[in-house]
Amino acid sequence: MRSMVFRKTLFCTSLVWVLLAANVALSRPIRYCLDEQGLRLEGVGPDNPIIYDNDWWFDVFDNNYLWAQASLGRADVRGNIVTRDMWDWQKGYHYKMRQCVDDAKKALALARDSGLRTIPEPTLGSEQVLERPPSGRIEDTLVHPTAGSRLIVAEARKASPAKPLLIIVGGALTTVANALLTDPDSAPNIVVFGLTVSYYGYNGKDGWSTYIVARKARLVEWATRSFWDKDSVFRAEHFEGLQDNPFTRDMKRFIKTDLGRANQLGDGAPLVWLYNHRCWRGAKMRRAVWRGPATDFIEIAEGETGDVLDIPKAQTDLEQCRKEFFRVLSDPGLFRPFARAEDRIRPFEKNPYYWQYKGKPVLLLGGSDDDNLFQWEQKRLAAQLDRLVACGGNYVRNTMSDRDEGNVYAFARVGDRYHLGVWNEEYWERLRSFLRLAAARDIIVQIELWDMWDLTRDNWVRHPFNPRNNLNYTAAESGLLTEVPFAPAEDPTKHNFFHTVPELENNTRVLRYQEAFIDRVLEISLPYPNVLYCINNESGEPPQWSRYWAQRIHQRAKERGITAQVTDMRRREDITHTTHRTVYDDTEVYTFADVSQNSGHQIRDRRLQYQRLLAARRYLSRAPRPINHVKIYNDHLGGAPKFLRNIFAGLASTRFHRPVPWNTGTRGLGLSEEAQRTLRSVRGFTGALDWFALEPRPDLLSHDNGVYLMADPGRQYTLGFDGGGSVELDGRVLRGPAQLRWMNVQEGTWIEGGRIDPGRISLKTPDDGLWMALILAGSDDSP
Repeated sequence: MRSMVFRKTLFCTSLVWVLLAANVALSRPIRYCLDEQGLRLEGVGPDNPIIYDNDWWFDVFDNNYLWAQASLGRADVRGNIVTRDMWDWQKGYHYKMRQCVDDAKKALALARDSGLRTIPEPTLGSEQVLERPPSGRIEDTLVHPTAGSRLIVAEARKASPAKPLLIIVGGALTTVANALLTDPDSAPNIVVFGLTVSYYGYNGKDGWSTYIVARKARLVEWATRSFWDKDSVFRAEHFEGLQDNPFTRDMKRFIKTDLGRANQLGDGAPLVWLYNHRCWRGAKMRRAVWRGPATDFIEIAEGETGDVLDIPKAQTDLEQCRKEFFRVLSDPGLFRPFARAEDRIRPFEKNPYYWQYKGKPVLLLGGSDDDNLFQWEQKRLAAQLDRLVACGGNYVRNTMSDRDEGNVYAFARVGDRYHLGVWNEEYWERLRSFLRLAAARDIIVQIELWDMWDLTRDNWVRHPFNPRNNLNYTAAESGLLTEVPFAPAEDPTKHNFFHTVPELENNTRVLRYQEAFIDRVLEISLPYPNVLYCINNESGEPPQWSRYWAQRIHQRAKERGITAQVTDMRRREDITHTTHRTVYDDTEVYTFADVSQNSGHQIRDRRLQYQRLLAARRYLSRAPRPINHVKIYNDHLGGAPKFLRNIFAGLASTRFHRPVPWNTGTRGLGLSEEAQRTLRSVRGFTGALDWFALEPRPDLLSHDNGVYLMADPGRQYTLGFDGGGSVELDGRVLRGPAQLRWMNVQEGTWIEGGRIDPGRISLKTPDDGLWMALILAGSDDSP
C-alpha cells in the first residue's frame, strides 16, 4: 500500500513537497510532522479505512496484528486482498495463485476459530505482472483488472484527500497499480504503504507496477533496500504469555522457526506505527527510477524532487514496535466468545421448556432442503437461508455429513487414500461460511456430530475412517470392520467404531482421530452464539459413547468460558421407551431433549404421536428442559399436521425434514411451498399472543383426537386442528367475554369467529383442513 493523501490543516515543522514525474499531473504534497510523539503523516490515523494486500500469510505477523485490531473494533478493515507471489514470473511463475489463496483462508480460519470477528473474506487480486509497454508511458500499460483492484477503486471513491484509504501491501504492488490504471482519479484518495526490500526481488519483483504506484500515488516505503535483523523485534519468550488458542499457537510455532526469527514484524511496520507513532522517528524522500526490469528508490540531493517517502530502518524504534504489537495481542477482550453469555441460545429463564436467544424467548421453526447445508455452495446456501427467514423460519439442522453428491470429506487425500491427521480445509471453510451466514440471520443451528448413516453400509465402504481408506491404521491395528452391511439399529450393533471410548473398548488408535475431528468442529462452532449440539443422528449404540462426546463438548466450552447446549437423538421411535431415558435422566450433560423419531414411519396413529409428546414433556417436568424436534417425516399422516401437533404439544422447536425420495414418497417437505406456507402461518399465529405463557391442556377438551390445546386458562386459549372437526372447550374460568379468531394454516388468513362467553364452548372449524383457533379474553382487536 503505497499511496497517501493528507489533511489541509497547518502541520508542524518539516514539510516535504512531492512532485510527480513529468508524464504525471502535479500531485498534492506529502506532509509529515516529526516531534517527541514520533512521525505523523497528515490525514493518516487509526480511523482511516484500510485494505490489506499480501501474497503469503504465514511468513509474517502482520495479519495477526491487523485482524486483532479489527476484532477489537479499532481498525476499519475494508478488505483482505490476495495478490500472487510474482517470483520468477519471467520463467512462468514459481508459485500458483491457489497456493496464496489457500494460505489466506487458512490464516483466516485460525483467527475465526479463536473468536476473532469482523474480518473480511479474501478477495482475489492480481495474478500476473504488469509489463512495461514499448513506449515507456505508464498510460499505455495493458491493464488486468481483478476483484481486488475493483475493491480498491470502490473504497477509494468513498474516501477523500482529507481521510484517505490506506492500503498496506506485503507483496507486489500489482493489484494497486491495476486500480490506479483503471481509475486514475482515485489516486488522491489513497495512501499506499509498502516494503520492497530489494528492487530486483522479494516484494519488488513486479518492477513496472512498483514504478506506476510510486509515480501515480502516494507511496511510503519502510527501510528501502533493508529488512529486519534476526530476533530484532520478537523472541519466542515474548509470545509465551498470550492466551492459548489456534491463532496464538500458530504465532508461537512460527517465531521458533528460522523464517519467523528472520522475518520478525515482516511487512507490518506501518501497522504498528499507525497506532503508535513513536515506532518511527524519521523519514526522508527518495525518487523512483526505472532500471528494467525493476524499479529502484534512490537518494536525492537537497532541493531535488522525490516521489517516495522512506522510513529508514535506523529510525525505527524496535522496542516501541514490540510493545505496540503485544499491547494488542494481549488485550483481555480479544478472544472473547462472539456474544455475551446472556445472548447465547439457552433455556428460557421464565419457562425452560422453551429457548431464549439474545435475551428474548424464541420458538424455533424450520425447514430446509438438506440436512447438511454446510456442504452447499455459498450463494445457494445464502438463498436458502434467506428464503427460510422470509417465511418466518429461524431453525435448521446441520449434520456433519459427507455422503451426498458434491460433498467433501474433512480429511486430505494423499494418493489414493486419506490422511486422518491432515485436514481438507475446504470442508472446514464450508462449515465456517455456513455458521457465519446463519448467525447473521439469527438462525439457530442444531449440529449433529455423528451421522450414523454416513458410517454404515455403502457409505462406510468409501469413508476415510474405514481402515481400507486411510494411511493411519489398518483393520488389524484398529480392530475396525471394513464392511458394515447393516443399517443403524435401535440397539447396539457390532460396528465398533462407536465403541472406542474409554468406558467401552478404549480403542485409542482410532479414538484420537475421532477426538481431533470433534475438537475441530468445536473450535469452529463454539464461538457462535446460535449453535445447539446433538451427538448422533438416530443412535442405538451404547449410551457411554454419546455421553463421552457430550462431556467433551462441555469441557471444550468451559475452556472458552461458554455454556454449551447438548442432547442426543436415539433411534427408537417410541420416545417413551427406556432407551430415551438415558438422555432424559442425565441432566448433567444433556441440557435439552430431541424427540424427532416420534414422527417416524412406524407410528401410524396421530393421537399416539401426540400423547407420546405429552408423556415426554411430563417426564421432563422434574427438570424442565427444551424439547426439540429437528426433522418431521412426511408420510400418510402428512408433514404439516405433524408440524402443528408438535407446536401444540409445547415443543421448543420443530422442523421439516429434507425432501429426499424414499419409499415411493419423500422424507420431508423441506422448504417447499407447502412448508413455507405452514411456517408463515404458524409464526404469524404464535406471534399474536404470549405463546411462552401457555402449556398443553388437553384435559380442557372433550377429546384430543386431531385437536390440540395450548392454554393459559382464563386469559388465552389456542387450538390446533390437523384435519378440521369440532370439539368442546371448558372455558368456565374465562375472565369475561373473549374474541374467537380462526386461521387457515395453508392460507395464513384470519377469520373472525365472534364473541365467546365463559362456560362450555363448542368450536367447529370453518372448513376441513388445518386450522388454528385463538381465544383471547377481553380482546376485540384483530391481530
